[in-house]
Amino acid sequence: MSNPLNNQLVFGAGEYNGGRGRRGACGGRAAAAALAAILLLPWLLVPAGCAKDEKPPRGHTDHAREMDDAAFAAGANKAPSQDTLYALARILATQGRDAECEYVLTRILQAHPEYLPAYADLGELYLRGNRLEDATTILSDGLSRAPQDPVLLNNMGMCSFLEAEYERALEAFTAAAAAAPRDPAYRANRAAALGMLGRDKEARSVYQSVLDSPEDVAHNIAVLRAAREGKAPSAAAPVRGK
Repeated sequence: MSNPLNNQLVFGAGEYNGGRGRRGACGGRAAAAALAAILLLPWLLVPAGCAKDEKPPRGHTDHAREMDDAAFAAGANKAPSQDTLYALARILATQGRDAECEYVLTRILQAHPEYLPAYADLGELYLRGNRLEDATTILSDGLSRAPQDPVLLNNMGMCSFLEAEYERALEAFTAAAAAAPRDPAYRANRAAALGMLGRDKEARSVYQSVLDSPEDVAHNIAVLRAAREGKAPSAAAPVRGK
């Protein structure tokens, strides 16, 4: 199994399906890379690939259809559903129209405060804009409604990690992994937090459950140790896996 490097911010590995649960989350060792959320450590190797039942990214045709649905609802003098508004927000996010996306997601939560995907996406949007406090606040609001939701727990762990609050990050990642034990992305994030706390033996054990290669496990442990010691990770663990 390949383990490509990724240095982009990616929140929870499981994706919501219209607020009714997560859609085809990757199982076993085949999972979307969630360690990519750790901007401090873009050199880490992560679980990669998705199960065959994972739905592929939606294309332009689907986006156009969703826009037509929103337009139809407006033309029929109907308030668009939360699912339609959420689809619109996702389109705006892919287009980089964050201000409009924020408006739509906020509107969803005002009308439908139980709609969990909007909390997750709004947290991600805030973090993209370096609004860490706002991200933490909105994720806390979501967790007050769904304390065991693994996506929100994982995303809260991301915020704590970026604040160098590794104990809190570990607590959140551990809870996310317990809520979704088949998702290796949450376990990988947990291993990163353990590593930053100097608990290398535990981190190594967790990595061994999500990475196939002993060399990849050793690589990640070296990256975490270098970051913990304030050294350049590349000096201790050269970029590999491209």
